[in-house]
Amino acid sequence: MSYTEGFDLSFSLLGKTAVITGASAGIGQAIAVMYAKKGANIVLCDMSESVTDVKKEIHNVGGSAVCVQGDITKKETIEKNTN
Repeated sequence: MSYTEGFDLSFSLLGKTAVITGASAGIGQAIAVMYAKKGANIVLCDMSESVTDVKKEIHNVGGSAVCVQGDITKKETIEKNTN
């Protein structure tokens, strides 16, 4: 069975920005790559350093991504990555 069976995949996310948490693996990674393929700019958030590998994967499929590595529930992480 295909995970995309029964879904309309003709939509576009061109010009949109998606913030994906848990982006370094599993569902988060899959969503980030799919959204990038659909044209979205991606903000990858994860505590793992491997989130940079997903950024490379997105760039390899022609997408745009930036990484926020750290615990995004902490004010310090947000300040560090937005200034």
